[in-house]
Amino acid sequence: MPNGTGKTTALTLLRAALSGAADNSGWDRKKVLEFRKRTGGGDSGYFELHLLLNGRRATIIMEFDFDSGHVGYKTTYGDGQRPGFHPPPDFRRFMNQNFVNFFVFDGELAQHLLDREYTDAQLVVENLFQMSAFDDMARNVGEYWEKKTQSVGATEEKGRSRRQKRLENLRERLTQLTRVQNRLLESRSDLVAQLAKKREAYQEEIKREETRSQALTKAKTELERLNAMVRKEALDVLDCMRDPHALSSSIARMLLTLKNGLDKAKLPESAAQEFFEDLADESECVCGRPIDPTIAKTIRTRAGQYLGSDDITLLNSIKFAIKESVGEKPDTSELDLSRRMASLSITVGQERDAKNDLDSLSLEVEQSDPVVKSARDRIENLKTQIDDVDSQLQKFESEDNSLKDERTFGIKVLKKRLENAEKRLAEITHTLDEKAKRDKLTQIINCAHEKAQNGISAELCKEGNERIRKLMPDNNIMLDSIERNLKLKGQEGGSVGETLSVAYAFLATLF
Repeated sequence: MPNGTGKTTALTLLRAALSGAADNSGWDRKKVLEFRKRTGGGDSGYFELHLLLNGRRATIIMEFDFDSGHVGYKTTYGDGQRPGFHPPPDFRRFMNQNFVNFFVFDGELAQHLLDREYTDAQLVVENLFQMSAFDDMARNVGEYWEKKTQSVGATEEKGRSRRQKRLENLRERLTQLTRVQNRLLESRSDLVAQLAKKREAYQEEIKREETRSQALTKAKTELERLNAMVRKEALDVLDCMRDPHALSSSIARMLLTLKNGLDKAKLPESAAQEFFEDLADESECVCGRPIDPTIAKTIRTRAGQYLGSDDITLLNSIKFAIKESVGEKPDTSELDLSRRMASLSITVGQERDAKNDLDSLSLEVEQSDPVVKSARDRIENLKTQIDDVDSQLQKFESEDNSLKDERTFGIKVLKKRLENAEKRLAEITHTLDEKAKRDKLTQIINCAHEKAQNGISAELCKEGNERIRKLMPDNNIMLDSIERNLKLKGQEGGSVGETLSVAYAFLATLF
């Protein structure tokens, strides 16, 4: 159809009629007035949609009041007309804004399917395959146990009420914090995706001028080379520092003294027993104490208890390790470590200079081109936003267990308290066995949900890729997984034609 003949308007109204998007002030006054005729439009208007749902007729009417900027709904199905948006229960999970956009779609959706900022493909898959049934089952199992705790007479009714109240408060607190955490995690993912795009745009702007692009590429390559060198040399230094004799030559001297002492005492030798025989014949022990006939007899009697095969192996290992590690000169390892640290210091200085060179070149480019500077400012702004989100997320990782429930933000801490609160309630209501069964059954349901999710996602990707191969036999592009958006194997995105083909292949497979 030619431009200006109502294609976009018709699509928008179809989506709104099927999803109830304009109800309950879903559209503001400005949005509503967009549907008013530019000349002679009048004060009102309506859009009427007729459907067949499982063979039964349904009608949804949208009534526009352009004076108040409001849209009202009427739904006719079964017994008669009702004011408001009331889809039949069997179709309610399909008649929502997110799901409707997937089957009343345009080319823009195809582009958005590969961008997590705009869509939630996984939610649509879950709705279509009714995987919310798993969540319903888990919730019903939990509610069943809660009813048991309330119906079973407690030893102390006051104690039961108190524990029940704390359990409810913990659940509410945990649900609230988890919701906020998920919202922040989602926001962070979106910001990271935006940052990646802005960085790409920044690089594209720089590449427009060949000379500066080459200079920046050369500076960046040099910095990456020096980064790798610093990492390698730092790891080498850390490996050397694990040896105590490399940190101080005095430790090396003491180790060599130990080895030489063992050599002087001819330990360990096959004739190690003779050491004790010779010692027993001496008038004075190696420790300086006198040896009388009684002590000499004791030395000979106990000699067999020492320097057995395990002891000989150990002493040999010690001597070999000292020889292998320390060598003949006690200061060799210390000098080697000093040399490596000096080399690392030089490389770190070169890395710092390379970083300064790159920053200077980037600054020159930004000052000479306002578009590049604007892209850089946006990148820095996004990095600041990500840091702010990370700071907010950090409190949910807290393991501080000293604060009251209402002031605790650590998710793990609250989950542990919730577990203990459930156990204490089960104890006083004598439902520990039912609680154990509830936990096991909930675990099975959650595992089944995850298996179904992964299996359906894999099957959709497999069938979708077969369609993609037929549409684009010469293009090496494939679906890898389905999350909030479609993930491609080995790449972030494709050309406009590839993106459209991937999206249509997925939607054709999905429906």
